[in-house]
Amino acid sequence: METTSESDIVLIENDNIQKGILQDVTNIEDDDKNETDKIFDEYEEWLNGTLEIIRKQRTFGNYRWAKAIRNSLEGVHKLYSDVKTYQNRHTNPRTWKDFNKHTMFLE
Repeated sequence: METTSESDIVLIENDNIQKGILQDVTNIEDDDKNETDKIFDEYEEWLNGTLEIIRKQRTFGNYRWAKAIRNSLEGVHKLYSDVKTYQNRHTNPRTWKDFNKHTMFLE
């Protein structure tokens, strides 16, 4: 009887995660260009609106608000950090495990 080691389990879980991400992206690729443009327009509207709110609160010196929303912006920070790290690489990723959901399909 063959046993599964911890490293095999981690590899299987990693493979399942990647398959899930690939499935999601395949579904997105099936959308037409107009739908893709709508998605990007929506993201830009959210981010520009958020930036406008942040700038306004900064002019008011609203430090308590800035501290209160920090957790809400951690996802955006993670996205930004992952993409910058990926762009600063001097070598190409060797395997899928060198990517994450923010950089897997980055062009």
